Amino acid sequence: MATGLAIVQASIRLRKRGRMDTDGQCWRRMRAFDVRMEPPDLFQSRMIGDLEEADVHVFHDLMYAERSRHGRLIWLADCSRLGDLDPGARRTVGQRDFGHLFWAVIIHGANFRQRVLVTMMFHAARLLSRDKDRKDLQLHFVPDEAAGLCLVEELRLAAMPPPRNSEVRPVTHASSHPSRRGTRVVS
Repeated sequence: MATGLAIVQASIRLRKRGRMDTDGQCWRRMRAFDVRMEPPDLFQSRMIGDLEEADVHVFHDLMYAERSRHGRLIWLADCSRLGDLDPGARRTVGQRDFGHLFWAVIIHGANFRQRVLVTMMFHAARLLSRDKDRKDLQLHFVPDEAAGLCLVEELRLAAMPPPRNSEVRPVTHASSHPSRRGTRVVS
């Protein structure tokens, strides 16, 4: 029972410090952002304050580690508390290859200037890339986190392969095609 009580007390401490949401998911502080990984493929981040070049390096390395564990990810980014991007950080974002890490990026809380900057960087990276993986990278802007989570579910459903149907039943009439005579696939 002491273990359960210790977990509840730790949860209360984390909530008081703003490090845990009401859904019980823990956020990790990494320099100027909080992050959490929600299996199977959702990487969430909250950008807080101004981003410097070192922040971008740490963030890329963290995302690379998560990708190696979970495959290509969906990134849901909260930019509502993001300050300015240092010129060195912008340059580093352009130099680092983020396209192989994600197959979809969903941003909420970004102001007009941030949306324009991200869109320009996104399209420039796609045009200049020869990497096949970066060509299918999707960028979405949504009004809030709830809309972003709904979009995550839609993207996951759209990316799922259609169910395999291996049931074969006899046909009452013969097919004119010689390889299909006497059977039909039921969908």
